[in-house]
Amino acid sequence: MSAWKNLNQQDVYTTTYIARKSWSISSQSFEEYGIQILYGETGSNREFYLGGGTLYSGSNIGNGEYQELVYNSLQQLYYRSFDSSSGLLESTSSYDHYLDTTLSSSTRLLNNHVVIVSIPRNITGTHLQPGTVEIISGSSKFIDNSEGQLTLSGSTQNVGNVFYSHGLVVITDENQSTLIKNNPSLVANWKANLPIYTYNYNIKLADYEFNTTLNPTALSGSTGDILPNITGSAFQPYITSVGLYNGSNELIAVGKLTQPLPKSSNTETTIQIKLDL
Repeated sequence: MSAWKNLNQQDVYTTTYIARKSWSISSQSFEEYGIQILYGETGSNREFYLGGGTLYSGSNIGNGEYQELVYNSLQQLYYRSFDSSSGLLESTSSYDHYLDTTLSSSTRLLNNHVVIVSIPRNITGTHLQPGTVEIISGSSKFIDNSEGQLTLSGSTQNVGNVFYSHGLVVITDENQSTLIKNNPSLVANWKANLPIYTYNYNIKLADYEFNTTLNPTALSGSTGDILPNITGSAFQPYITSVGLYNGSNELIAVGKLTQPLPKSSNTETTIQIKLDL
């Protein structure tokens, strides 16, 4: 049988911790997880025009992405404030866009052809963990240096950038991006940062509360007293589970104790429930 107790606001609070989950997904499974490979290019005189309600350019790659539009969007969001020759951040730039690091030494060079691996939020969490991103293309491996740059494994060659909070990996090296475009067989490795929200409930039972049982098999039908074969010299009920109800008295969760807990009649008893979501 059960007994009720209302919780005060100070007895309920939320804490969070970050779980880092490792992912390794090949391009054959990209569509299943919502990962996209986008291509961008510039340096042409193509014009955009409207036809049949759809925006076209001369570089449609066949799946709805238009390479010049992808390139221009990427440049505007991430590369416009960086010098096109040195790749360093221009302190006098009038553009205000996303910076993934405060280090002025971090470089961003955007060449004429780029490949973008876009990883959706549901499998990156709050952000990609710096230093864990890898893109494998054939015999080439591109490694994140923890500062937003992608380097070729075994060398210091900068081949692109990683934008951790947006789940974007950009290969800007002309040769590597061309190779990937011709053979888009990739493996993407990374660690995601997933926040876990824990709801904590402190259920405080005073020494004078819940010191009897409501179980009808333990009570006398005529008087409601505890049966003599149960009491012995003293009787205290055991707590085996705790149910959480909402304001409409609907059961939303049940917590089971690892072993029955005897209710103390001398000191306050506190049962803490943690619910991870």
